[in-house]
Amino acid sequence: GRGKWCAAMAAFGWGDWEPTVHEPPAEDATVSALADASVQFVNPMNDDSKRKIHRLSWDSERAYLAVALEDPTARLLRLHPSSGLKRYGQLKGHEAPIEALAWHPTDQVVVTAGKDHRLFVFDLRSGRRVAVVAVPGRTINIAVDPSGTYYAIGNRADEVSIIDSRRGAVVSTTQFPSEVNQLAWRPDGRLLPAFGEPQDCRR
Repeated sequence: GRGKWCAAMAAFGWGDWEPTVHEPPAEDATVSALADASVQFVNPMNDDSKRKIHRLSWDSERAYLAVALEDPTARLLRLHPSSGLKRYGQLKGHEAPIEALAWHPTDQVVVTAGKDHRLFVFDLRSGRRVAVVAVPGRTINIAVDPSGTYYAIGNRADEVSIIDSRRGAVVSTTQFPSEVNQLAWRPDGRLLPAFGEPQDCRR
């Protein structure tokens, strides 16, 4: 259940994960998403910061929000019914800003990719970063297939690659004539439409 998962997340304390060890008061570390595509963290202990959001992604239960800003660390926020989003933890390891992230469709797994040409897979239940995959180009979007077996990534070199999570490796790469802006698996996982320029759509 959700309670067991929350307890397991504390295992990320050694480098990859920085959990909140107590429930913060309502005025501490509140988060607001702004209309200009930025996020504002408000914390009495630190200077306020305002940074551009690269990616947002909810977990399957819509209880946790993963946020990629303009740095190598992904933030996890927890949604509280009475007080909104609160900072919950961080996913670390990239050596350059994260530009894409996605949750597993049914499991507590977060996939991140950054300008360092690496893709990380974090298993939040076990408290481990379970995979690091070298990927071609700078990844700008990620789509996880419905079974969680394959990750599709698009990069700035106008390529779409498929990663097999069981092997932890890229198994295919397709060149497109333009940058692929959207990837979406069909619910049965047998089709991956990829959209670039208006005249360029492949399956």
